[in-house]
Amino acid sequence: AAKKNSRSINAEAQLRLEKTFELDNLPEPTSPKNINDPEKLEKWAQSILKELLKLNDLSDRIIELEEQIEYFERYQNEQDKRIDGLEGHY
Repeated sequence: AAKKNSRSINAEAQLRLEKTFELDNLPEPTSPKNINDPEKLEKWAQSILKELLKLNDLSDRIIELEEQIEYFERYQNEQDKRIDGLEGHY
């Protein structure tokens, strides 16, 4: 049961990493020269700006992920030691 719990924690950590670095709703690659409608051009520019602002927070997100990974690794190590103790391995 402890090994199963350990695996589910690893799976949760992996899922969090994938969600964090999941591609956001980027606009279709296009040249602004090809957009004739001013409203569409503004919407396109705003979507680009929104994604650029997300990049601004990337270093904070990376630090947070590194801390979460350290926590999961410590927890995993503790669980492995506990399992070894229960199985009679020291």
